[in-house]
Amino acid sequence: MDIIKNLKRLKIICKICSNIMMLLQIILVILVLLLSTYAFLQLLHSTALDFLKPLVMFAKSVIQFFFKDTIKASQPEIDGELVVFIVLDIILVFVAAQLKTAFKVYDEQLDKRIVEEKAKVEEQFNKNLSNELHRSIVSCSNYMLGVLFKTSPLVADSLQIFGEEKIDLEKVKADVEAKFIASVRNLKGIKLLREGDVLLILSSNFNTLDLVLSTVQEAIAKLKKEAKAIKVILKARMAIETYKPMTPNKKVFASIKPLLDLNLGADALCYGNFKNRYELVKEPQFTVYVKGRYDIENTEETIYALMKKS
Repeated sequence: MDIIKNLKRLKIICKICSNIMMLLQIILVILVLLLSTYAFLQLLHSTALDFLKPLVMFAKSVIQFFFKDTIKASQPEIDGELVVFIVLDIILVFVAAQLKTAFKVYDEQLDKRIVEEKAKVEEQFNKNLSNELHRSIVSCSNYMLGVLFKTSPLVADSLQIFGEEKIDLEKVKADVEAKFIASVRNLKGIKLLREGDVLLILSSNFNTLDLVLSTVQEAIAKLKKEAKAIKVILKARMAIETYKPMTPNKKVFASIKPLLDLNLGADALCYGNFKNRYELVKEPQFTVYVKGRYDIENTEETIYALMKKS
């Protein structure tokens, strides 16, 4: 930023110098015109511009100061000192014009330098922001996977065969949950909790996610077949969230609970922050795709889902 400030100061100085050169150029041109006209009228013995004599005397005194008495005209009627001053004045007009052009070119170069420096600053800012975002995403090394089971009869009560015993869905659900827990409890690095009807799998190692989620899906697929054999439809909703260590479990659960309530199918649902974290996995076994935009606690959110790669 200091470089940009210094370049802007140089631009201001450059513009001031350019304006000074332009003003000097105008003054010198006027001076050349006046003195040339005076010299011409003197040759014609005209006194129309005699009021310029003080200016002419000043011009001649300047030449005398620098050149003393060495300047003499080839013709007595021509004032050599005045001619030399006019010539020098014309040279100064040219020099001022060149300096003005040089300042203008330098001003344009400063504009380019400022644009380049701003681009560098912006690039560095974006790089720092990207690094900070990456660190923030990577710091979310924990995850919580919530699984919610729902059971319903495959055959309506009115279609049951006479004498068949009515299915106890609550008992079936309890058996399903017990079998599910038995299927996943031996996975390394996980912790099992319950929050109401939702079974929670927690881990502090994000790299175990693919194995855990694959095992969960396989267990659910097996349980669905077993439930169907006893004429029960088993549905499982899943939601997953990543979070930083030391984050309270209740806070994380409050984040995934609305996803479970959406009832959008069997794929595990997640938010954008989980998607960003999962994209850092080197060889992911799942594809994250957009499920849609849904109202989550009065805020429209883009919801994603994880689908097993074929």
